[in-house]
Amino acid sequence: MSKRSKIILAVILCAIAVISIGVIAFVFCAGADDGVSLFEGLVLGSAISELDSRDPLEADVTVSVDVFSLKFDHDLKMYRFKTENEPIFAADYGLGKTYFNSKLSCDEKGNIVSEKEARELSLGEMLGAVAYLYEKGSPTCDVKKGIYTYRLALDRAAMQEIAYYIAPEAEEYNISFTSGTLIATVSDSKIVKLKIVIGGSVDAYITDIPVHIGAELDFNNDRSTAILPKSVKDALSE
Repeated sequence: MSKRSKIILAVILCAIAVISIGVIAFVFCAGADDGVSLFEGLVLGSAISELDSRDPLEADVTVSVDVFSLKFDHDLKMYRFKTENEPIFAADYGLGKTYFNSKLSCDEKGNIVSEKEARELSLGEMLGAVAYLYEKGSPTCDVKKGIYTYRLALDRAAMQEIAYYIAPEAEEYNISFTSGTLIATVSDSKIVKLKIVIGGSVDAYITDIPVHIGAELDFNNDRSTAILPKSVKDALSE
């Protein structure tokens, strides 16, 4: 699988994972003693439900990676389409969409790209990783002018797992992870932005070189006109 395809898949699965575990997030946030209040938990739970109800779900995505000699910034569009079976995702860098689920990937005409490559990262793996963060973490909430900003600090194991989902190539480096945060922004009862920021360093003999791995998803477009082609649905439902 190409570097770009892995990054696309990782970021989209992470976003969909956060949406899909809305019930876990709601129960946890509403009951946290040192985290958000009951009302703030209700606001987040309602916003997650609204986001999950969108079909198709569309987001503008920015991925940035700076790990020693591995440096890049990518912007793309991402989509989720609901089907009778599992969801179908799509990613578009501006040259046409690539569609995939946890088993297969195909082009816009329904031509299968590679079954083996599509299985390298599964939806189940990412769901498990993000569910763990919500169950074990303790989010906080900052409210200003009707905008709710929820922050969840990541432990070292979570930083490593999420970072390598976003940038699998970074696993080749011996990274010491020191900081990681998951941030969700809610406005007008809707999740408008999801941000992941992970920091650390790489030992470069004489000095430590700072590391940054991040992804930001903007969900401001809540009226997507994207359509799932029948050829794609048929190909990925086999």
